[in-house]
Amino acid sequence: MIVAGRFSLSVSSFSRYLVIMSGPSTRRAAHILCYGLLAIILLYTLEQRVRRTYIVGEFFRVDTADVRFTGYRLDPNVAHWSDLACLPGIGPTLAKRIVEFRDQRRASAGDMAATTYYIPEDLLAVPRIGPKTLARIRPYLQFP
Repeated sequence: MIVAGRFSLSVSSFSRYLVIMSGPSTRRAAHILCYGLLAIILLYTLEQRVRRTYIVGEFFRVDTADVRFTGYRLDPNVAHWSDLACLPGIGPTLAKRIVEFRDQRRASAGDMAATTYYIPEDLLAVPRIGPKTLARIRPYLQFP
């Protein structure tokens, strides 16, 4: 028996309450309540996922500001992907692809210090870099 102030509830009284409340309308109300709670949980989960994605995206966003005013040029043979991502028209994905392509060519040559890109046109071998993208980033690149 559970006693709280003047209210007491025993297992037998609770089971009598359930027997009294059982019926088609009560079952329907219970189903509606369960579906309502499920919907609230689902909406809360989705809201948390969106919020978490937005916040994490803010922490890991790469600033793609125009590097024209910084006064330096990048060598794609030694640049980190985060530096390449700052170039106009190059985002994090394409910058990582440039670095991966460079590392693959060096690994196949057997010399990890080898120069992969000698002229700007060598970047055309990287998937998703075309003549327009190359023309956009050419002023910001330097080669050996």
